[in-house]
Amino acid sequence: MLRTNRFVVALIAAVVACSLSGRLTAQGPAADAPQRATRITHTPQYRLKIMATYHPGLGLRVVSVEENGPATKLVKQGEPDVHGSLEPGDLITHVDGQLVESLQNFYDLVKAGGTNRGKIVLRVRDVTSGQIIHWEATPVGGQGLVPISPPPPGTRQLHVLLIGLTNDASIGKAQEKNLVGLQELLHSEIPAQRIGSLRVLKAEEVTAARILATVDATRLSPSDTLFCYYGGHGAFDPQRAAGDPSGGHHFQIPSGDLMRKTLMKHLLDKGARLTVLITDTCNVRSRANVHIPEAPGAPAPETPTALEILLLQHSGVVDISASSRGQFSWNNATVGGWFTFVACHTLTEHDCSAWNVALERLSEKSNGFYHLCREKILANPGQMDADTLQAIRDQRDMIPQAFRLNVQRD
Repeated sequence: MLRTNRFVVALIAAVVACSLSGRLTAQGPAADAPQRATRITHTPQYRLKIMATYHPGLGLRVVSVEENGPATKLVKQGEPDVHGSLEPGDLITHVDGQLVESLQNFYDLVKAGGTNRGKIVLRVRDVTSGQIIHWEATPVGGQGLVPISPPPPGTRQLHVLLIGLTNDASIGKAQEKNLVGLQELLHSEIPAQRIGSLRVLKAEEVTAARILATVDATRLSPSDTLFCYYGGHGAFDPQRAAGDPSGGHHFQIPSGDLMRKTLMKHLLDKGARLTVLITDTCNVRSRANVHIPEAPGAPAPETPTALEILLLQHSGVVDISASSRGQFSWNNATVGGWFTFVACHTLTEHDCSAWNVALERLSEKSNGFYHLCREKILANPGQMDADTLQAIRDQRDMIPQAFRLNVQRD
């Protein structure tokens, strides 16, 4: 939601169950050719004797290292007396100076280096120190790609971070509603023993540094799910769009804005089996004011709920926002954010257990709810200020946008 002094829209209390026009929009090639997830399904266990998962745009996250294998006998490049070992959580970004772009690409680079020279150089971000280290490794022969098995049923945990700008003068009450609604949704749909952690940041706690520190402090295993929700002001800055899947989208925070790609990077760095970022923010043009460095309850049901399947039985990355580029995301103090309000009802539907179905349904209903609210407001604007009324009149739709949608069922 763009920073504004407009009054929030008049009270709307109805829930919409209609299916008006409008589908989830996706930026880039995915809009024309939806892609399946490329990570998790296999692990390279050829030559380095490690198990790892590929994270698009980041590299290879180490899951386990075979005892006495070549990955435990590394030599620091240029310092032959310094020895080391890969550890779970380490991130391999390059092999012999070449960026790791896929699981197969990693396999090919290791094979080529080992065949031609007997040694390869790994560029590794150390999980403990965060430093970049160049390790020389001596690969050995072995199998090709082998499957990674899904975690045993009931062992996968869900880690949740809910963020709401509840002290904002114009949208604070709506954000409080959002946080309450989402917590009720999670506690009613996810078995208590499957929620590994649930953290809520609101009011003065909502700062870019605090958000990132909270993400970084989350302890999870590679089989877990990490779910983050942000409700507040948002916009896109074209000057920061280069190399950013969200096109410069950022969260507008009084103490300093947070780039969406920076938050997503910190989330992905945790190495979860499924990473989900959902935001209820506007997506209109505004310059980002960034102060930190940017970086590239209920008893368990007998059968899993749709939300449990979405968050605990999928792999990949989901990154969506409430509105498409150039659109405001609307709210009121009674129901909170209109997108979040619809999401809390839609994601309980039993047939929304696949992300493509859930997001299409959410897109239809969210846009349908906006159309109904817009129609009622234009028919009877009451004392609404002229700027807000004109904004609603000008905005024909409120359609969620998928910045990243690369996910598959385990």
